Amino acid sequence: MNEIFNKETEVILDELDIFSGGRLLNKEDISRLISIAKKNDQTGLLEDMAFTGKFLSGLLSIIKRGENAVNEQVFYNYTKEYTQNLEKLRSDLNKLLESGSSFVKKIFQEKYLEINQDSVNNLTNLCSDLNWLKMYLNENSK
Repeated sequence: MNEIFNKETEVILDELDIFSGGRLLNKEDISRLISIAKKNDQTGLLEDMAFTGKFLSGLLSIIKRGENAVNEQVFYNYTKEYTQNLEKLRSDLNKLLESGSSFVKKIFQEKYLEINQDSVNNLTNLCSDLNWLKMYLNENSK
C-alpha cells in the first residue's frame, strides 16, 4: 500500500477538503499523515495530533490578538502552554513518522521539525489543517 496515495485516504482527503471549504494548506502532507496512520493502526495518535493542532490554532489566535485585558502573567502562561503543546505535536509527529518511509520522514523533518522560523511557520500551517481534521472527525463521529 503506497503511503502517499490510496483510495481510502483520497476519499477522506476529498471530504476534508470540501468540509474545510478548500482551506487546507498542506493537502499532500495531511494525506501522507492519514495514510501512515491508517496503514499502521495509529489513527488514535493522528486524532491526538488533530486535537493538539486545534488547541494550538485557537491558542495562537488568542496570543496574536494580544487583548489588552490579558495581563502579562496570563500572556506568559499562554505562550508557555503554546510552546509545550508545539513540542508535544512535534513529538507525536515524529512518533507517527517512525512508520513512514525514509522519503516521507525526510520531507517532514525538513519542512516541519527543524528548529528554524520556516519550520515553525510550516508547523503552524499544519496546525490549521489538523484543526480542520479535528472538526471533520468530530462532525463525522456523530
